[in-house]
Amino acid sequence: MRAFVILLIAVAFAAGAVRAQSPEFEPQWATAFEAPRGFYPDDALDHRRNGEANLCCAADSLGRLACRSIDERPARAGFGAAAVHASEWLELTEESAAALLEQEKGISLSMRFRIAEGRPSLDTSRGFDVLTRSFTPRIELAYRGLCTLPDQSEAPHLLDRQD
Repeated sequence: MRAFVILLIAVAFAAGAVRAQSPEFEPQWATAFEAPRGFYPDDALDHRRNGEANLCCAADSLGRLACRSIDERPARAGFGAAAVHASEWLELTEESAAALLEQEKGISLSMRFRIAEGRPSLDTSRGFDVLTRSFTPRIELAYRGLCTLPDQSEAPHLLDRQD
């Protein structure tokens, strides 16, 4: 029984040491994310198609992000490119950026593109009654964790922007 207790203590200590080596990261944003409507892929918007893209982003010391699309669903529907473009509006606080740079990791983000259907309304502008619905494109941002940048030597080049 004594050996079992010692083993249990050793396992608990080892688990604590692993947690201490991989600190939790929770991003703090410098500004709230509100992507303009123009980021929704045109074809997907025309066909009222929803989608999602996953990104891995490098940060510079000022919190600016440079992202790459890791995958998108549905494939080749333009959501990956739209998410990369929308990510240019994202900015971490300098403290969050410093934490990422210290860990030599990127930030993994998911952008969900959704068409929200509005309430029906009556359109009488044509001289006859037409029941219409409005559709509002929305982009939702979710933090997924840390990611390994595709090529660490490439990360600084991702951030060479002309601002």
